[in-house]
Amino acid sequence: MTHGTDELQSILGDVVTRLFTDLVTVELRTAAESGAWPSALWQAVEEAGLTLPLVPERSGGAGGTWIPLAEPILASWLLAEADLPLPQGPLTIAPVRRDDALRLTPHDGGWQVSGIAGRVPWGASAQHVVVVSSVDGRVMVALVAAGQARVETDRNLALEPRETLTFDRASVIAAGPAPERVPASAPMYYGAMLRSAQMAGALAWMLAQSVRYVTERRQFGKAIGAFQAIQHSLALLAGHTAAADLAAANAFRAARGSRRVDRASSAWGDRLHVRARTSVLHASPVVVARGIRRGEPLERSARSRDRVPRRARVVAIRHREVSRHHQREDTMAVTALEIHSREVVLGGRPFGDVGVYEKIAGIVRFAFDPANPVQRDVTDIGLAPRNRDGRVEAWADFFMLKPLDPARGNRRLLLDVPNRGRKV
Repeated sequence: MTHGTDELQSILGDVVTRLFTDLVTVELRTAAESGAWPSALWQAVEEAGLTLPLVPERSGGAGGTWIPLAEPILASWLLAEADLPLPQGPLTIAPVRRDDALRLTPHDGGWQVSGIAGRVPWGASAQHVVVVSSVDGRVMVALVAAGQARVETDRNLALEPRETLTFDRASVIAAGPAPERVPASAPMYYGAMLRSAQMAGALAWMLAQSVRYVTERRQFGKAIGAFQAIQHSLALLAGHTAAADLAAANAFRAARGSRRVDRASSAWGDRLHVRARTSVLHASPVVVARGIRRGEPLERSARSRDRVPRRARVVAIRHREVSRHHQREDTMAVTALEIHSREVVLGGRPFGDVGVYEKIAGIVRFAFDPANPVQRDVTDIGLAPRNRDGRVEAWADFFMLKPLDPARGNRRLLLDVPNRGRKV
């Protein structure tokens, strides 16, 4: 990486930060999630030159480096690589899925495109679609007016538009061959790289928000960040966030130094996606423990059940079914819960709207199968005595604080992991 590239990245980073901080309001995000196209924001982005960072200066771009505005950046770069005109207005790319293909065929001295491309980002809002296809073994790039396609609308989990575009011998504005370094899979692999950068940035934001909230939110007289379980989750989240950032950076370095992005960057992208999935799991205890108050940034990022597409809800239901199946398979089943004491906290002093709390202490008893692979790391598990069902029995102390009136609670559970038997 040269000093000039570093300087350009710094300048672009400052411009992007200022622009989006000033213009992306809660109201704009809410409108966009309801399907409204943010035309004023797009105009500001375009006027700042942020859609053309990879386009050479001779073609009106910055001739520089990547920034995470995925579709228009990738689309404009593909057009520049094929020496095609760069139109004004929102651009998207197609196809973006491995099994989709669009066919370019000659027609009256020009070209036509046919086929179906699914999950196209902002397919209904874009004014033009940049199509990548193979013709007689050569990769071609084509510019098509978006109005040439039949559109079926859909959204992803972030409520971003993901449309299905159907082209039936649609006219092509311009088409040209791409250089050898641009594979037919360029929309998928370069798009995945840009998504990786966005995911790494989102994880860093999630970590920063989580750290801030666990220092602000107090429970039982202290910040919830003082609880060991929360500290453990945050430490794991920080580690995975750093690894995700490194994976995204290495993917871009590999692509910059290779003639084939599909070979250079896919492994790093796979590693980042694993980190992202794991990071969300580690962030969940923080969100559950503190709750989400109206107006907080994480509240605006959360998705209530009625705003999540049915397909995602089906996946969640199936996940719960699988979890129940594994519970039946048994990792450590609770066989008994013995309550030894139960009394109100601080002589019945109320805690806000929730009212009086009670503390419950006792023993929880377990039984588990020593042959289960989950238990293989337990020292000398095979030597432990077994009951008549062939299971190893164990018990542990438990201590619970809960509202005396359960109806006044927030239906959240904060689990604290004991530190050598002491309550944290």
